[in-house]
Amino acid sequence: EAIAWHLAESLGVPAERIRRVLFNEITAGAIREAFAHPRQIDMDKVNAQQARRILDRIVGYEVSPLLWRKVARGLSAGRVQTVAVRLIVEREREIDAFQPEEYWRIGGVFTPDLAGAARLSADWAALLATRDARGNGPTRDRQQAFLAERGAFR
Repeated sequence: EAIAWHLAESLGVPAERIRRVLFNEITAGAIREAFAHPRQIDMDKVNAQQARRILDRIVGYEVSPLLWRKVARGLSAGRVQTVAVRLIVEREREIDAFQPEEYWRIGGVFTPDLAGAARLSADWAALLATRDARGNGPTRDRQQAFLAERGAFR
């Protein structure tokens, strides 16, 4: 949109005389269809592009020199780049803060009561499927408490 508008401006052609075609694939059919339905330049899209360009310059021109002084020469910042870097840094911090926890998963049901064994097995599977807010399964202490509640350590 912005390219069409800039061309019209540079050539001095009034916007109402300009038509724009849009196609999303380079096939004969798509191009014919686009030329069959030309449209005027969408000034809302042009204005949105201009606003993004201005924001890019404000952020980049103001933040980049700050980075040069405070962090390292040659670094740059931008409207999109700064947010992307922030997401990467946050994820890297999560990775650095990760504390591995050892866990074991052992299955076994030892009982002469087959009906009770099926119920215990289903309850155990349900316990193992539970997750806390961080997405972790039940702790070793919680698993031992579960078994103790059911008389597993007699």
